[in-house]
Amino acid sequence: HEYFAFDDGNVTFLVEQTLFTVHRYFFLRDSPVLSSMFALLQQSGEKRGTKTDPIVLQGTKSQDFERFLKLLYPPKIGEDSLASFDEWASVLHVADVYDFSDAKELAILKLAELAPCVPRLALGRRYHVRLLIHTALRDICNREAPLSTEE
Repeated sequence: HEYFAFDDGNVTFLVEQTLFTVHRYFFLRDSPVLSSMFALLQQSGEKRGTKTDPIVLQGTKSQDFERFLKLLYPPKIGEDSLASFDEWASVLHVADVYDFSDAKELAILKLAELAPCVPRLALGRRYHVRLLIHTALRDICNREAPLSTEE
């Protein structure tokens, strides 16, 4: 990856056809799923997660992982580089799959503000998030326009 390939990174992930060399610290600290995976690799003596033998993240899209990394590595301290519904939906997906609870909570709050009613309801149902479901249903009931055929 052109941006997420840190010289001092100590773990490399392969997501689709893209290599991401980042810092293991965030994954150990914030993801019980990946932390357990790293512990198992260490116990078995495997040296996975290098540029020549990366950890493959099956079922994750490169674009989703890149957007998630933008949350972990903001361009400036306190600056949020994620602004769109699609970007926060990507963060929610990766956070849900790998159990990044704080990132998931933040994504849910951002999506509750940003997402239109029907997509918010769909995400709420997909990820079992009551806040998104309830606010979406409330907003659908309170709006003047009826649901369209597309919705």
